[in-house]
Amino acid sequence: IAGAGSLNSTTGPSPGVDVVVDSFTLDTSGPTRMAVIEITGTPNSDYVCKASTDLTNFVTVATETTDGSGNATFSVEADETAEFFIVEDAPN
Repeated sequence: IAGAGSLNSTTGPSPGVDVVVDSFTLDTSGPTRMAVIEITGTPNSDYVCKASTDLTNFVTVATETTDGSGNATFSVEADETAEFFIVEDAPN
């Protein structure tokens, strides 16, 4: 990931998908680069954010629980290598 930017979702979830990424921002203002991912999902549910450098091998980097309105924010360190992020339901 290079520089700062954002990706905003303008539509609701696809059929069978219960989480929407509302915004993605790369914060480079501090000493550590942070990816800030805001989601809307099922209220009071657990979600995991996973990171990958190759789109094949993903590791969990954060877990969040949505509030009563279904909103949650992940703030995860984004290192100097290219990283890809996904957010999905936390395993039961």
